[in-house]
Amino acid sequence: MTPAMWDAVLWISASPELSLLVKATVIVAAALLIARLAFRSRASVRHVVIATAFAALIALPILAASVPAIAIEVPAAPRQ
Repeated sequence: MTPAMWDAVLWISASPELSLLVKATVIVAAALLIARLAFRSRASVRHVVIATAFAALIALPILAASVPAIAIEVPAAPRQ
């Protein structure tokens, strides 16, 4: 990853709101991709995929507020 991408990741991880937004976007994108790939399956299968995504979206802020944060030390490489 480039230094600009690392800076963006650190900036997003510093804000709980942006972190939740990115996680929710990943959940929705994954659910839509799976539902799209299952276009020949029954509608009930696609319904379960989308319903599971909505359940994950509801659980995401609850879990984010109740689970303690974990600090991970990352050694910083000197910039040139």
